[in-house]
Amino acid sequence: MILLVNQHDILPESFCNKLLLNSVSGIIALIGIAIAAILAYKFALRQKKQEIFIGLERIKYERKLSAIEACWKLLAFTTDTENNNSVLIWKQDKGSKAKVFYMNVENARRFIKQLAACFYGTGLGIYLSQDIKKLLFEYRGILYGFLLATSNSEDKLIQIRKEQMHRRMAAIHVEMVEQLKKETEVINKQD
Repeated sequence: MILLVNQHDILPESFCNKLLLNSVSGIIALIGIAIAAILAYKFALRQKKQEIFIGLERIKYERKLSAIEACWKLLAFTTDTENNNSVLIWKQDKGSKAKVFYMNVENARRFIKQLAACFYGTGLGIYLSQDIKKLLFEYRGILYGFLLATSNSEDKLIQIRKEQMHRRMAAIHVEMVEQLKKETEVINKQD
């Protein structure tokens, strides 16, 4: 004998509605939790990427500042204010207004070596602006020209006979000071 049982006889209708409502609420809650978890993950991932980017930017600016500092040290060679590293030296006879300019051969060679060590040896040259690089290598080119032209001479000081040459050397120094200061201002604004 088969008994046909009506669904309503076993489970009341209000129970089925509550079960269905609770199931839908649970599914919606799970979907909400899943969405919140995905959004939290994406936010954390974005934060991590931003931290990495900020860290890399900080390293880049530190390296750029190191390059500027290393380049600033080279200015001791390029200045016409006499010091132990000056390449460009001038002398003035008593009673004469005219200055006679000389190149210190030893310091010129040291500048070229220091430039190579700073630029290539440390790898800091990559962080210098094109303007600074252009000035540094123009100065180096002038020195190479003098050294090649006077390679047979054993003099420690070589007279610079062309007035425009020592003027250009002094101008390069002034331009480098300005460029290096500009570069430092840019870095300071970034902080």
